[in-house]
Amino acid sequence: MASKEVFQMNRKLVVKRPITVESFKIEKVRSKEGGVVEPFEGMYALRQEDIVEVTASRAKQLLTTSPETFSLKGREEIWEFLDETLVEDETGEIELSELWKAYQDWAQKQGKPPMSKEDFQREIEGLFEVVQSEGKTYLRGLRFKGEK
Repeated sequence: MASKEVFQMNRKLVVKRPITVESFKIEKVRSKEGGVVEPFEGMYALRQEDIVEVTASRAKQLLTTSPETFSLKGREEIWEFLDETLVEDETGEIELSELWKAYQDWAQKQGKPPMSKEDFQREIEGLFEVVQSEGKTYLRGLRFKGEK
């Protein structure tokens, strides 16, 4: 008798997200008339849970969950730093190591212990478009406030 092979297919949604600080402010999106809010809310939920791959059913759940139930889960500090430090700029580019140094300085001035370099890098790379060039990591579409 021939053995039957059982194949299980797992469907996943892979989220690639060059997301900026401004594009993630749900209140700003909600304030605009027209437009589609639900996809932004779903992406916001995905980001808050550090989910890069989710099943189709979980994606649907996240896309239909109210944004009022989301929390930054301890990430308020990184958002505060980003809002105070960066601005969007189509032609801008920041080296990740420079941003890390700026974050360490900012945390010290705030009297807060900085997150680890690995956690910081993971957070930043999950939020912005990251490119590698000549052995360095850059974030595209951003610049430090005060720079032109």
